[in-house]
Amino acid sequence: MRPARIDDALVPLAADVGPVVAATALAWLKARDVLTQGDLPAGTWVLAADTIRDLDGRLLGKPSDREHARRMLESLFDREHRTVTGVCLVRVGEALPPTRRLWAEAALVAVDRPSAALVRSHLDSGAWQGKAGGYSLDEVRRAGWSIRCVGDPQVVLGLPVESVLRELAQAERGGTA
Repeated sequence: MRPARIDDALVPLAADVGPVVAATALAWLKARDVLTQGDLPAGTWVLAADTIRDLDGRLLGKPSDREHARRMLESLFDREHRTVTGVCLVRVGEALPPTRRLWAEAALVAVDRPSAALVRSHLDSGAWQGKAGGYSLDEVRRAGWSIRCVGDPQVVLGLPVESVLRELAQAERGGTA
């Protein structure tokens, strides 16, 4: 595994491009960074993903600090938002450009307002760091938050595994995206 050296929390999100374009662009930037690190044998698959929360057209990426995380979370309580995960799958080949597959998956999420103590505990723990919208579905569920997902929970967690496996299988067979 080679992590991308891009801190997407520092990448400004342009609302006018929409969550699908923003998430897939960030996924491609991460994959491209891994490709530029070199030493990848031909035939190697590079997988990168990025998740964005969309609240009424306002894109929520990763919070920059605790207060930013608190504000993001507060904006999500007692309403629905859309989570979009962009995925980039690139196969390193002999010729350039490499084979690239780019797509996005989405799910709806509704977060009931948790108690002030649960929110404070979440913020104090630092669990918001590196998480789009300041939360991870599985972590806040384990902490006792009431959160519902309509769609694939893996999208909300940040990697739609089933669609990745489907795209890989199709790419290995030589199919088009």
